[in-house]
Amino acid sequence: MRKIYTLLVLCLPLLLGAQTTYTVTFKVSTANITVGPNGIYAGGGVLGDALAVALDDSDSNDVWTGSATVTGAGGGKFIFLNS
Repeated sequence: MRKIYTLLVLCLPLLLGAQTTYTVTFKVSTANITVGPNGIYAGGGVLGDALAVALDDSDSNDVWTGSATVTGAGGGKFIFLNS
């Protein structure tokens, strides 16, 4: 019985300090499309509106990247939008 209590005490910080938000990085290749003048966005669903996460291609390698903070609750969907 003592082993069970010891295990619970050791695991308690993990259970109480569970992470509730996550930083997610979105990447999309645009090598086979023409990107419109307003760029690429990730949006909809768990991210919010169509302009929720602006992506950029600052190194001009045709991979647009952006990050957002999301909760891990409920999962969800999103889409990439061109301009």
